[in-house]
Amino acid sequence: MFHQIANVPQQYSKNHPLGIWVNKQRMEKKAKDGGKPTSMTDDKAQLLEDVGFVWAKRKGQAAWEEKFHELQGYWQKTGNCKTDQLLFVI
Repeated sequence: MFHQIANVPQQYSKNHPLGIWVNKQRMEKKAKDGGKPTSMTDDKAQLLEDVGFVWAKRKGQAAWEEKFHELQGYWQKTGNCKTDQLLFVI
């Protein structure tokens, strides 16, 4: 699943250079969006977006997405979203 591949943390212990590169892409995109000089082009940004690249992590977003995916799985299995409140707090 691209979603997991494209969500590399800056401090990625299995491949530190990749983590640094990913962080640089995030910084370059932020500069581009702010109208500052950058090496990020529309084509590069699109290639990254095509694989589900995560540009910025919002606090709580990862936890929300994880629970949402759990809820999707529950819905696929049961056909409804009538869950135990203690099990799926979003």
